[in-house]
Amino acid sequence: MIETDNRGISTKFVPQPDGTVVIQRYQDSQPVVDFVSRMKERPMRGDLRYVGSVPNVLLEQWMAEVGFARWRAMGQKERTKFIVGKMRSHEFERLRVGAI
Repeated sequence: MIETDNRGISTKFVPQPDGTVVIQRYQDSQPVVDFVSRMKERPMRGDLRYVGSVPNVLLEQWMAEVGFARWRAMGQKERTKFIVGKMRSHEFERLRVGAI
């Protein structure tokens, strides 16, 4: 069974032989990448600057890496530091407008 929510995130529940269920989440991230590409073309002025976007399912993956209980216990500064560290990696450069 596949369910899709109003944000375009699909969730698939896959029963396993041992009776457990694996939950698979999918989001087409191309619109996010396209938006970031368009933002790279815009001149940045002023104090506030757009630095990038993180698709929802990617943020969920990062939360799972840390552990959901730990993520909830983290303060805003610690979460921001974690996200900025991820966004600075070469792997996610297409989600960044420029240097963070």
